[in-house]
Amino acid sequence: MRRILSAAGVAWLVAGCAETTAPLPPPLEYLLVVNRDEPSLSFVPLRPEGLPTRLLLPVPGAVPGRVATRGPIALVPLGPADAVAVVDLINRRLDRVVQMAPGAHPFDALLIGDSVAYVSNAGLNTITRIDLRNGDTASVAVGQYPTAIIPARGRLFVLNANLAPCAESKGLCGLGESWLTVVDPFTNTRSTGRDSVPLPGPGNARSGDVAGDGFLYILNRGSIEDGTAQEGRLSIVDPIRRIEIASLGGFGALPNWVTSDGGERLFIASPFDGLLEFNTRTRSVVRGAGQGIPVVSNSAVVVDRLDLLYALETGSCTGGSSLGRVRIFRPNLTEIRAVTVGQCAVGLAIALVPEEGQELPPELQP
Repeated sequence: MRRILSAAGVAWLVAGCAETTAPLPPPLEYLLVVNRDEPSLSFVPLRPEGLPTRLLLPVPGAVPGRVATRGPIALVPLGPADAVAVVDLINRRLDRVVQMAPGAHPFDALLIGDSVAYVSNAGLNTITRIDLRNGDTASVAVGQYPTAIIPARGRLFVLNANLAPCAESKGLCGLGESWLTVVDPFTNTRSTGRDSVPLPGPGNARSGDVAGDGFLYILNRGSIEDGTAQEGRLSIVDPIRRIEIASLGGFGALPNWVTSDGGERLFIASPFDGLLEFNTRTRSVVRGAGQGIPVVSNSAVVVDRLDLLYALETGSCTGGSSLGRVRIFRPNLTEIRAVTVGQCAVGLAIALVPEEGQELPPELQP
């Protein structure tokens, strides 16, 4: 009897093997780094681990600052070049350049699905929806100097930094408090109901993320007034009621970037105080100004799906020879290693890149 069952089991196993296809390989995982002064995009292979490579973005006048990614595509807004670079992540090449309206100064980007993107136009006070299949565009008016675009609860929350060119010097000056404009991506219009959320504080809202509690956390960077750098503040916004429910300080002067680990930890990049931390459950500053992990000229931070942290050291942005570095930390903030990237490294994103023809499973979709 045992022999008969064994034979039957072998026959079932053979049949099963004949009918079952091999599992698809896992997606490649990269850290993408924007190098402003080259300009270029660094690819740092994470899984499997490998040596970094760089892709030049040879567009006249390009000054990239951020990168957005979804599946096999990355978008890099090119600022004063009034253009957005579309990068093929599977082949690691510049696929095409989408030209924006004159004076647009695209600042940030967001990919929705496989073929729709949004870009914030800091120079025109609009965001533009781009159909990547045919290049069609349609713009929506938002606030003064829009920077980041944060998706939450089926809406887009646009950070209006409220900046303008300074009257007596080069650069940008703050005009006052920032606010959010709420846009419905399905109709590509400002949302019905409350479509504006004030953010009392120092202004210059530059970065935001949705934490595990479902609230928006917006970093108001502040600016330099009368030669003194303002203290940054963190605004907590309820995306359903569309109101600010709290505003907290303790992050020092001019913090750059905030990101969530998907739970209760927020990490904040500061050029002066390094890597800072905030807890959303206790609403307390865990590592504030003067207590950060030493990351020199920390310009950005991201967290991957294994809860490893990647903190970016800018390096020289004034023509020096110092290159940017990515510092990689465990969840307990002990350092694993550092990776050298390009000149004046200012932006980060994690990319999960499927094999050609492969789709990412829902749990890995950004």
